[in-house]
Amino acid sequence: GEKVIMGHTIPAGGDTRTDINLALNILFNHPNTGPFIARQMIQRLVTSNPSPEYIGRVAAAFNDNGEGVRGDLKAVVKAVLLDEEALNGATTNPATFGKVREPLLFVSHLFRAFHAQKEDNTLYLGDQPLYRYASYGFNGTGYTKQEGPLESLTVFNHFTPEDAPYSLKKEGLVAPEFEVFGTDGVHQQLLGLINKDGFIYETHEVTAELQLDAETALMEAGKYDELLDRLNTLLLGGGMSAITRNTIKGYIEQQENIPSDKRVRYVISLVMASPDYAVQR
Repeated sequence: GEKVIMGHTIPAGGDTRTDINLALNILFNHPNTGPFIARQMIQRLVTSNPSPEYIGRVAAAFNDNGEGVRGDLKAVVKAVLLDEEALNGATTNPATFGKVREPLLFVSHLFRAFHAQKEDNTLYLGDQPLYRYASYGFNGTGYTKQEGPLESLTVFNHFTPEDAPYSLKKEGLVAPEFEVFGTDGVHQQLLGLINKDGFIYETHEVTAELQLDAETALMEAGKYDELLDRLNTLLLGGGMSAITRNTIKGYIEQQENIPSDKRVRYVISLVMASPDYAVQR
């Protein structure tokens, strides 16, 4: 028989594939689809709490790419990344702009920043497999339980777009990534970086390694400010706050009895545990 979806009628007698395509077209052309897609894209790429105006501008690009085409995702991404709010939000609205860096981005950034090398499909960080409880392969990125392959609790994502810790929810704000990136998530990821020598778990054959020669050389030479400048550039894009810098430098100076290669890993972990790193702006 015929079906009615959101005020639109799908006639009787069609085959399943035809009915599904008609239903998808109804949803695709619904006026709420543009704003919904716009908000999701902005949340994943730029900031968790975009203004209604920002959402409206991106939704307009979804509705019409300038050439009469609806649903052009290239135009949508361009609108998301080049919007005035995306470019200047950290300055104009610092209290609410930005998003928590989800675990998968944490790990992939670490690999990219320090040119992780692998010889096979299993990537180790120092002597420890990235996910020390199950030894996931590199392609799996199951380093954190929070975003392992096929581990999402729903078909929609590892976290919901409306989730927020109570303190933020009271202010009418959301921070979806906190649903998977809590204190336990930070702890797991830092252990994966720090535990290089197998002093907690049995040592594994090294099949991949972060390239930290430059950082270790600076540490050995006592060039702590240069080391922090380098990590500021590689990991924070120049956004390291004075309090973070002073705290980490104090740690370095107090731990001079620890071998330089270990201290470098500890310092990197401290940078990546800082609020400066955790919130992308």
